[in-house]
Amino acid sequence: MSTDGWRDFILAEDITLCYFLVFRPKTIFDFEVMVMEPNGCERLPHYTFTLDIKSTHVGRARLGIPMQFWRDYIEGHYLNYNSAMLKFGDNWYDVEIIHGHGKKLLQNGRARQFVDDNIVVGDVCTFFLLPHEEVIKFKVKM
Repeated sequence: MSTDGWRDFILAEDITLCYFLVFRPKTIFDFEVMVMEPNGCERLPHYTFTLDIKSTHVGRARLGIPMQFWRDYIEGHYLNYNSAMLKFGDNWYDVEIIHGHGKKLLQNGRARQFVDDNIVVGDVCTFFLLPHEEVIKFKVKM
């Protein structure tokens, strides 16, 4: 993370214009921030993970899902654990989830197209888990 905590927070929470932020002090320097949507309703928490893109991600078109993230937010919450949808801009990419050797990898399917169309070594991608009951879906931002 950069030294600019505010920028990191805005990016991690995907906050845009017209959102309301309510600050509740926990201590003199520590605040709990509640994010309100433009309609005034409290937004559900965003579950995210970040990948620093390396040459192996691009060369093999494999994007790893951190195991702790998988256990906390995916395992036991969906009907299908073999594929996921990635939304980048206006495009959707259907990718396989490969299970093995203690890893969960997004690859195959349209993963190669997703990587070739959007990602270069050195990018930082944030994956936002979108609420859904049947299919694992992520919005991807850089």
